[in-house]
Formats: sequence, structure tokens, C-alpha cells
Amino acid sequence: MGEEQGFVDVSVAAVRNLARLAALAQGYDEHEANQMVEVMMYAQLRGNNQGIVKLTGSGMPKDPRARSPRVVRETKISALLSGEGSPGMVVMSRATDLALQKCREAGVGVVGTINTSSSTGCLGYYCNKLAKENVIAIAMAQSPELVAPHGSAVAVFGTNPIAIAVPGGFTLDLATSSLAFYGILETLAAGGELPGNCAFDSSGRETRSPQAVLDGGALKDFTRGHKGTALALAVELLAGAWVGAAVEDKAAARNWGNLIVAFDPALLADRESFAGRVRTVLRRVRAATPVTGSDGPLKVAGERGDQLAERRRRAGVMPVERNLLRNLQKAAAAAGASKL
Repeated sequence: MGEEQGFVDVSVAAVRNLARLAALAQGYDEHEANQMVEVMMYAQLRGNNQGIVKLTGSGMPKDPRARSPRVVRETKISALLSGEGSPGMVVMSRATDLALQKCREAGVGVVGTINTSSSTGCLGYYCNKLAKENVIAIAMAQSPELVAPHGSAVAVFGTNPIAIAVPGGFTLDLATSSLAFYGILETLAAGGELPGNCAFDSSGRETRSPQAVLDGGALKDFTRGHKGTALALAVELLAGAWVGAAVEDKAAARNWGNLIVAFDPALLADRESFAGRVRTVLRRVRAATPVTGSDGPLKVAGERGDQLAERRRRAGVMPVERNLLRNLQKAAAAAGASKL
């Protein structure tokens, strides 16, 4: 599939196993590796750049000082979870379970995390997991400086993604930056250029070079304006300042913040009537007449990715960029993976 475009078909099972072996090679145990691979494959199957690229290059080696996450502050409806240096995806998975537990008991669960310094992966994964339990979910993640506020070329924010899921088929998941961090790494690995109007180099000049961004440059916010900056700032305040994560020199501090909230729809509505209204709204969006030149029938947030993931699961194969596959094989080789 698409060799001329730099992609090759690989079985879904093989990609999953290579990712598991790469995680094991980077020091994680089987439980941690499997949790991380589940999150990354959710993204990879959907064509989201929060996938297996995370394990390539320098990867995400386990911090040898890491300990088991622990709750350091708790109320009936909330908890603050210290990751103790454990991988972000493992910590966020536990935070999601804890938010659901509190939501079941009290109608709402608010969980923040601190003391992690690796990616939580695709936030849509956690929100979608909660939506499948028939609760509404919101998640946010803060990370080291990479994105400049509108009007500046100096990085202050992380890519600061936010996700929202509503039971019934709506999952919004977006970075508040022009590109996700791992989108830069994917472009670099493929030898490509970034889109225009996305980034600055270290001198404040516009650039399309992924390396220039990594060498002290900065991304723009996703709207290239005040609205995107305001949303990035909101994530920084809620998933960073509120939970007690570092808010300056974040890479050195190794204390990144995350927030996940679960709401029982019954707080404000009868569950069945709410579900019916959700179906009506989504139906109206899908039925809206497309404008000339659009890509056909409208889809709601998360739908395209879900459909793509399902097709790939059924086919049992998925396209992987050749350089990315080669780099994943190298990462897995340390754990004894054979070349495909």
C-alpha cells in the first residue's frame, strides 16, 4: 500500500509486538509496556502522530528512579496522583480509572497528576475509555516549553492538548499547537518539511525545518491567533498550575501536569433523554449539506479516526512510514526482535 508514498503495509499484530519489545528494551516491565502500547496503538490505528514514533530515536527510557504512583491528596470527588517518575501513559491510565471510580461514587471525579516527565500519549484514548462507560470526560495535558503565545516567537506553553468525549460517538482530541511534538519528529524521520505558517527558528524567523524547531525554535498555536493562545493558556493553568506541576523550566523540573475529569450525565439530565438529544445533535451535523468542494458527508469529531481504526483492525494490516518502521525495528532489536 503506497510504497511510492514511503509507506509499507505491516500487520497490526507485528506493529504491536515491535512496540511492546521496544518498550521492554527501554526498561519497562510487561504490565507497563502493554499499557503504553495500548495507548500508542489507539493513536497509530487512527493515523494520529501520538503513536509508535514515541519509542524511536532516543525513545522514552524508563527513569531508573521511578516508583509506583501514589495518591498525595484526596477528597470524595477528587485526587492528586504523584507519578513518582513513572511513565506518563501508565500514570494517566491510573488517573482515568480513579476518576471513573469517584464518578461512580459521587457523580464527578476530578484527578490531577504531577511528577511525570514523559508523554501521556493521545488524550482521546482516556476520554474515549470513559465515554464507553457512559460518562462525560475532559482531559488536558501540560508539557515543556515548545509553543509561543501569539505575537511572540518565544516558547512558553507545551503543545497542551485537550480532549472531550461524550457518550454516543463524540471524541474531540486536539493539540493547542500548530503541530504535535511527535508530528515534528515524524516529519524529521521522514526527511520532510513542516507546513508553512507553523513554526519559528531560534532567531524568531518562520521556518519549515523540523530540526530548527527542535534546536531552540517554537511552534505557533493552532489558530495562529489569540483564541489558540487563550486555550493553550487555559490548559497550562488547569493541567499545570492548578495540579501543582512545574510552570517554568518544565523540561528540567521533570514535573509535568495532567488533568482528567469524569461527569455522570445524570447530574443534570435523565440518561436516556440525554442520549437521545446527543443522537439528534450528531445526526443533524452529519445531515448538514456539504458546501461545494468539501470531502463529502460531514463527520463529527473522532468519527473519521474510529472508522479508520476499525478498517485497519478488520484488515489486520496498517501502513507504516518506512523510516518509522526501520527505527521501530532498531528500538525493538535490543529486546530480541527479528526484522520483518
